[in-house]
Amino acid sequence: MRKSHNRQVRFDRTRRLDWLRLARTPRIGPVSFFQLLERYGDASQVLDALSRPASNRHRISPLSLAEAERELAALEAWGGQLLCAGESDYPAGLKQLTPPPPILSCLGRTELAHRPCIALVGSRQASAAGRKLARDIASKLSGAGYVCVSGLARGIDSEVHTASLEGGTIAVLAGG
Repeated sequence: MRKSHNRQVRFDRTRRLDWLRLARTPRIGPVSFFQLLERYGDASQVLDALSRPASNRHRISPLSLAEAERELAALEAWGGQLLCAGESDYPAGLKQLTPPPPILSCLGRTELAHRPCIALVGSRQASAAGRKLARDIASKLSGAGYVCVSGLARGIDSEVHTASLEGGTIAVLAGG
């Protein structure tokens, strides 16, 4: 499995759409995604296999090509990009996960994810002291060259982003 998503390549639009379609297929998570790639060779072949009734006993329906094209077009209209595991722009830290998230929808400066990163998260209902501590920690880490990574919630997350804007911050919104 490691082999199929560890190469340094840049996907063309067709391959990117295939990965998006497969990643958005119900009942196929990251583990199944990479197992299917290992079995069939690439996402296009997996999608072909899912379209054959004999090989799809569980009636798994991938995202349609039209829906994938709309999602990718909307992301690009916002100035974003879709990164697939194994591409050169895909964050090295996430490549180390087994398995990594197959795709990432990114907006902003993706090069920040290639610097040393540290995650800081906490309560949405943080106390004033907790918020100040989060700001102080994030500010010091950012000043030391770390990119602070946090969610998009109010409370600690927002304090982390505010305190580390100058040095770089990454906001994460999960979408399994």
